[in-house]
Amino acid sequence: MPGSRLITVSSLLIAVLTDVAASTMLPHGVVSIPMNRIVNYTAYGIDFMVGTPGQRNVLKVDTGSPTIGFENPRSNDCQQSNHPCAHYGSYDNLTSSTSVYLDDSYTDLLINHAVGSHINDTLRFADVSVSDFLFGTWDHVGANFFITAPDTGILGLGQICDTAACDLIPTFVQQLFDRGVIGSRAFSVYLGRDEPHVVGTLLLNGVDKAKQSGTVHTIPMKDPASFTTDQTPNIVNYTSFTFANSSGSFTVPAQEGANSGFLDTGNPYFSVDQQTFEAAADYFGIDFNPSVFPDNYPVDCSFRKRTDASVTTTFAPGVAFTMTMDSFVTLLDDGKCVTYLSPGGPAFGDAFLRSMYVVFDIDNAEVRLSYAAYTEKTDVVAVK
Repeated sequence: MPGSRLITVSSLLIAVLTDVAASTMLPHGVVSIPMNRIVNYTAYGIDFMVGTPGQRNVLKVDTGSPTIGFENPRSNDCQQSNHPCAHYGSYDNLTSSTSVYLDDSYTDLLINHAVGSHINDTLRFADVSVSDFLFGTWDHVGANFFITAPDTGILGLGQICDTAACDLIPTFVQQLFDRGVIGSRAFSVYLGRDEPHVVGTLLLNGVDKAKQSGTVHTIPMKDPASFTTDQTPNIVNYTSFTFANSSGSFTVPAQEGANSGFLDTGNPYFSVDQQTFEAAADYFGIDFNPSVFPDNYPVDCSFRKRTDASVTTTFAPGVAFTMTMDSFVTLLDDGKCVTYLSPGGPAFGDAFLRSMYVVFDIDNAEVRLSYAAYTEKTDVVAVK
């Protein structure tokens, strides 16, 4: 009957809406933040509104550094003729009614040598708004190279570990934890497929179990309070790289003193030893010159569909991850393809991390690694 059909459809609609609401609800103390690909697909960015009135900025997500810093529109960087700050925004504390200047001792601890001021001001991102949040401004960039456009400030997700607890410096994660916004100093990173407009996810104090595939392995961070790690977390040891194709395989053991690297979203490269890279270069048809260091290596886009060769990274006995060569080929806006596989490793940047789901647990000085499941489904739980 018409009446009963209407009730059935209404019931189904309510059920669907309930399921949608349930899928978007997050556990207490968990914050979900979308990450968009930026800077010609070499990085991932998060949108912020800073100050009052809000000034839009996009910051590069960087698990390999500890500071949060915004471009200053009056800096030598932003004043370059190519206007590198125009696209992703800048922050002017002089136009914000809620800003408080603290001192001029900020440094970003990156190769561009940005220095500037420490500021307290209101910060808004995702569905979070926090006042009197401490961050830095890039008042001067001391790099000895020309800053290409577009450029962006930095969202460091690391810590500065003056002690084993890594809790003395008010980093982005530390401040949110201290204020009770998040329930732990842990976060997970899902970058998604290597496609131009894929949106990744940063979960603060959360894990999306739907995006973990296979066994989840726990790996200790290299002692973050040690001077061998520059007193930073998110560095792990590895034992070998293995290259395999239809002709066979070979394994290159890690060398003493060069057996660890950052799990680093601020780095587009997956850097391996030279022997492994030379085999990959031969596979891709790259004319490799070890004395030249290009930003990337052009490759034929047909390699995005080939899975007849691979690189395996072994972190410990029984903890190894194999990635086929198609996963290292990035399609750019101009329709050309490049690879960010590179020599000079180890460094586990975006070209590695896109295949992984990674939980960074500062509280326990460990990371949890699994393959990434590329899915729109979500099953978010708080970090335990």
